[in-house]
Amino acid sequence: MKKNIFVAYLLLLPFFTLFTIFYIVPLILCAYQSLFKVSVRGDVYVGLKNYEEALYDPFFHLSFLNTLIYVGLLAILGFIPLLLVFLLEMYIPYNSKFKKVFQIVTLAPWVITWVSISLPWKWFFSSIFLHWVEVVSSIIGSSMTITSYQNPLTTESSLIVIAFIQLWVYLGYNILILGAGFRSVPPEIIEAAQIDGASKLRTFFSIIIPAMMPYIVFTTITGLIFNFQIFDPIWLLTEGGPEWKSSSIAFYLVKQAKGWFNYGYASALGIIIIPVILVISLVQFKILYKRMI
Repeated sequence: MKKNIFVAYLLLLPFFTLFTIFYIVPLILCAYQSLFKVSVRGDVYVGLKNYEEALYDPFFHLSFLNTLIYVGLLAILGFIPLLLVFLLEMYIPYNSKFKKVFQIVTLAPWVITWVSISLPWKWFFSSIFLHWVEVVSSIIGSSMTITSYQNPLTTESSLIVIAFIQLWVYLGYNILILGAGFRSVPPEIIEAAQIDGASKLRTFFSIIIPAMMPYIVFTTITGLIFNFQIFDPIWLLTEGGPEWKSSSIAFYLVKQAKGWFNYGYASALGIIIIPVILVISLVQFKILYKRMI
């Protein structure tokens, strides 16, 4: 018995070693650095002043609010991958070529780097694309011109655009996980429900979704963490504009560190967001776990 326990811990040792080196140690160093004002002249100990500054920083408050809006929007739109899984699995044969092509197409944005993804979107909303819109509109007799259009990446709607792009990127990933969860449901249960006269919609909501709940919990929690850390599309498409209205906590943190070299304050912001994500994740997990049982 003791030998088996020793072997188990020995097998877990590589994971815990890497986890400690790349997560625990940086977290400790981040917490330590948050107590200093870091500059090229040397680090000055300031205690909790960086945390106090965050309490009165309007740009941090706006970035925090924007992050909550991102998380809220993407949580509301979270039914889309579940709906697509329902349509794919219930109405399209498993070996269908359409299903395979659809899965590849939707998964591609998640595999491709953010830089490669952002360039087409930037072009899509740019004046180059608008020139072709003007040409097409003149052909069909529309009165739309370039002057009547505003790039949504430079307006207050940029936040919604960024949320949509984030949803689009992770759509294929969520479909992949939820599709695996659907196929893990014993087919005998589905067949029994259909024999009893249950419709496909009733079977999906009453039988399949409860059986898929571990997968739904996984995609929901990981999605929450991904969305709280939203950074790449903001950095590449809007740079937080206009007037920080599309900024997020992750973007503002990196801007403080890499843009203004305020590493101590950026470390404090990173420490502040950790318990927020933890609490929301635990609440979300508890709510979903109740439905599992």
